[in-house]
This record gives sequence, C-alpha cells and structure tokens, in this order.
Amino acid sequence: MAQSLINGHLPYVHLWDNKPPLAFAFYSVVIELFGKDLVGIRLAGAICVMAVAFLVYLTAQRICGKRSGLIAAILCIPGMSLITDGITTMSGQNTMTEHVALVPLMGAIYLLICNDKSLRSLFMMGILMATATLIRMNMAYAVVVIGLYIAIRSLRAPSIALRRICSYAVGGGLIVALTCLPYLLTRHFDALWISAVVAPLKYSVSQLSLRDIVVEQTLQAIGIYMDGAGYKFDFHWFNIFMWLCAFAGMAALFVRWKSLTAFTRNAIIVLTLGMLATAAGIVKSGATAEHYMIQLVPFTALYAAFFLARLPNSVRSIGLAFGAGVLLTSLAPVSDQYKVMVDRALAHEGQRFGPAYEIADYLHRENPNNRPVYMLTDHIVYWFTNWEAPTRLAHPSNIGRRYLLEMALGQNATTESELDNIFQKTPEFVVLPSTLWFLDESGKHHLNKLLDARYTLAIQIQKRKIYRIKSEYRPQLD
Repeated sequence: MAQSLINGHLPYVHLWDNKPPLAFAFYSVVIELFGKDLVGIRLAGAICVMAVAFLVYLTAQRICGKRSGLIAAILCIPGMSLITDGITTMSGQNTMTEHVALVPLMGAIYLLICNDKSLRSLFMMGILMATATLIRMNMAYAVVVIGLYIAIRSLRAPSIALRRICSYAVGGGLIVALTCLPYLLTRHFDALWISAVVAPLKYSVSQLSLRDIVVEQTLQAIGIYMDGAGYKFDFHWFNIFMWLCAFAGMAALFVRWKSLTAFTRNAIIVLTLGMLATAAGIVKSGATAEHYMIQLVPFTALYAAFFLARLPNSVRSIGLAFGAGVLLTSLAPVSDQYKVMVDRALAHEGQRFGPAYEIADYLHRENPNNRPVYMLTDHIVYWFTNWEAPTRLAHPSNIGRRYLLEMALGQNATTESELDNIFQKTPEFVVLPSTLWFLDESGKHHLNKLLDARYTLAIQIQKRKIYRIKSEYRPQLD
C-alpha cells in the first residue's frame, strides 16, 4: 500500500486494506527517506520506540521526578519491543502501526499534562490525536475521552470551555481535512469513507464478542494461548513484572491520593483516562492480537515507574535487579535472532534472509517473463519483486473476510468470486502458507479445486507451498 502511494495511487483506490490512510503515508515517507529496504523500515520503528520512551521520560519526570522518568523510559523500550503474536512471532521487533501511532498519542498526553489551558497547546493536541487516530483507528476512543476531559475541566466557565474545545477540535479537524482533500479533488471520497470508517466499524462487530476479546487479550498478554488443541503456555515474564508493578503503582497512588498535589492528581487522571480509552479501543476492535497491547505499554511503564521509584533504596535495588533478570530471560528469543545475524555476518553472508527473500529469489529465477504471481502468504514478495498483485486486496487474509470483501470489491463479492477473478488472470505461481487459517471450508475447497485443475506443486520453501501453472494452461506470449 505504501509503495502504491509512492507510485501515485491513493490508498483504497488501486489497492485496498482496512487500515487508516496515514499508516500508509508513514511507511511511504520511510521508503522515500531510507530506500526500498526492510532495514530502513526497522530503523524507523526503532526511532518511534525511542521517541515514545523519551516522551514517557518527560511525562514521568514532570509528574514524579527524574528517577521515575528514567525508570519509565527504561521499562518502555523492552516493553514495546518484546510483544509477541503467538509463541514464535516477535511482533514487537517489527515496525507496527502501534509503534508509530504512540508517538503522537504520547506527545498529546504530555502536552495535556503540562498545559491544558493554552489554546495553542490544545490546538497541537488536536493535531496529534487526529494523527494517531488516522494511523490506528481504535485510538478514536482516546480522542473523544480527551475532548470530554478538556470540556469538563472548564465547565464552570462555559465561554472558556467553548474556546478550549474548539481549539482542540480545529486542530484535529485540520488533519482530517488535509487527509480528505486529495480524495475530494479526485472524486474518491467514497472510497476513503468506506475503507477508513465503515470497514473498521464492520470489522469490529463481525468477529469475537466483547467477553471473548477481553479474556483472550488478557491471557495472551501473559502468555497463554488458546487453539483447537487446548491451551499453550509461553509466559511473558517481563510483561507480567511490568503489569504487577503498574497495578502496585496504581494502588499506591490511590492510597496517597489526598496527599498528592492538585497538579499530580490531574496528571494521574489524564493518564488513567488515556489508558482506559486506549484499552476500550483495543477491546472494541473486534479481534485479538497480542501486538495490540503495545498501545498500553507506555501507560504501564509510567505506573510501574511510579511504584518502583517510591520504594526504599535497598528494596528498589532488589526490585530493579529482579526486573533486569526477568528482562534477560525474556530477551532469549530476540538474542537468538541476533545470534543468527552475527553468525551470518561472520560467514560473510547477507542479512536479507528468510522465507520471503527465498521465495522472491526463486520466483525471479523461474519467472523471467514477469507473469502474474498470487501470494497467499509473505505478500511482501510483491514489494521485493516489483510485481503487482492480481487482486486489489493488499493483505492475503482479507479474501477470507466476507464482511470486508463487500467494502473493497462490491456488494456481491465473495471469497469464491474473487478467487475466480484472480485465477482468470492465470498467475504463473500461487504461493500458499502451511495453513489457510483465514479461509473457511468453502473457501478452502474452492481454492483446492482451482489448484487441482490447472496447477502442480513446484517446490516447498520453509513450509510454504509454491504451485506452478501447468504448461498446457499457460497463455502463449506474443
């Protein structure tokens, strides 16, 4: 999607996904700055993590002093980087939209804590909150809650309250207007509205119940995963340590509430409202994914730091040492990844490795005529090879989400009809994951029927099956 934007296509017009438009804008800017390379994307993610940690430091320092600021920042970095999705996938090591959206969100929180009366600050808060929402749509809950807080703080003076809320709203409205402008000028506003507003709302109500989301998201946060075979355990000890310290910090603040200064009480209210609104956005997103919890890490780090910084020196040293030990244990999966990188460097091998790179290399060799290729996994291969997908759906899993297909392709679109459209283009290769988790039985049956009729298994690369069209069905080149 980001590359399509660089190529001159507005999001949702040429390719389609259900993420907000500024998410794609961020990645397109990174590609322009660092080049078409995953290293640049990862570097941008690291910069975002450091920026969030710095804003967390400033926030904690403003509320409880430098010591709290340092502890909060130190906790925040691994907390945002060690989030997983399942037992094997280190989502926190990727550049997720959560990492990006937290920069403007925490910037707005810091401004609100420091000065919630300046019209200029409120205007900037509106800009930052709207930017965060147009990167991660579930942050819209925080936009509303913060707006209500600003209004309630000035209820005794209605004229002042009106000016403040207008400053906040105008700042947010400016970003929304600038985002909508190119769609209005090109008469594609309906595509923006359906894709960035209607589709996420449809997504949020078409999957799990509220209760199921709360239970699964909570269990995943501590490392308990549910699947068809039962429960799998991979406890995230550093996450557990941070959450326990955060709850202790909340309890300590509640006990000391009357002794806190008015500024500190207001700051804690802002943090609590921000955290609860962000959590509500996660729960109302309609699905569970552990990387969603990245959005709560800055708040968790702040409350944990408030607790740890208030401990007596001897006890605090023990607590921090224990946390460091837990962190080292949690770093094992990441250290394994970096060990592979070091070993490859010592062997004078390249750092661009993995199934997607291997598949791209294979397809380059075997597809010299650049015929269409259909990726049902590792769709970043399109980016590596400069080939266009034979479908408007940017993410392979969207073909199995019937409630999104009608948004992207029209009211009558189904999984089967879109598979038919794709296979009518006679892709030279079709690449499948080890499990087609995003297709129902009907979709799997239809895909297998299409493959059995005209394709044969060519090779298997790291559990990915690559099918090639049979020669008698390959279109003749002019």
